[in-house]
Amino acid sequence: MKKLFFLMFFISFIVFATPSNIIYIPSTDTYGVGNPHLDVDNYFQVGEEGSVLTNFGFAMGFFPFKYLKLEGGVDYRANESDPLYFHGKLLIPQSDLPAFSFGIFNIGLSSDTMKPVYYFLIGYKQRKVGRFQVGYYIGDKDTLRDNDGEADNKGILASFDRDINELSRNLSIGVDYFMGENMLSSVNFGLGWRFAQNVKLKISYHIMLAENSENHLSFQVDIDTF
Repeated sequence: MKKLFFLMFFISFIVFATPSNIIYIPSTDTYGVGNPHLDVDNYFQVGEEGSVLTNFGFAMGFFPFKYLKLEGGVDYRANESDPLYFHGKLLIPQSDLPAFSFGIFNIGLSSDTMKPVYYFLIGYKQRKVGRFQVGYYIGDKDTLRDNDGEADNKGILASFDRDINELSRNLSIGVDYFMGENMLSSVNFGLGWRFAQNVKLKISYHIMLAENSENHLSFQVDIDTF
């Protein structure tokens, strides 16, 4: 177990490895130092039986500094033949200025799955309004292609999320956007409900933007272990 922990720690510094997110795109959040975060995500194709993807994730923070955070983690995609993927991000939290995050995800261990997506995000939160994020991504041009088979590996990321304290302190909403016509491109809507201080359920609907792609429904359980 110790060897696995140090391997994940080492890789997070080299490649950074699936990140804390809004619904589908990454976020300017980070998990706490020494507070491992677990999540289980199930994606279902609308109108079809059975899950399209089941993902088990582990992530945590590493830097104890107030104004600089580092997050790294690993995902196990149960439906795939090469199931391990790493991810991570470097974050400057919001203070008097907006939050900034730089990261990478989709780091597989084989030549077929080593398809990194790099991103940059700026996020700003107003307590009574919510949080807005905007950023940009660049991915693998051989993997991210449009409906005509042309490279479609870069574009805008955007999101809005808010805690609905007027109804319940446990309820949150979010919407985010992954620009393009590639396999990741989508508009996503979600609701979150916190069952306990450290357990949250997200239910989301994903409108996929690639031609002839099917929309998805997802259920995600997030658990902070400490």
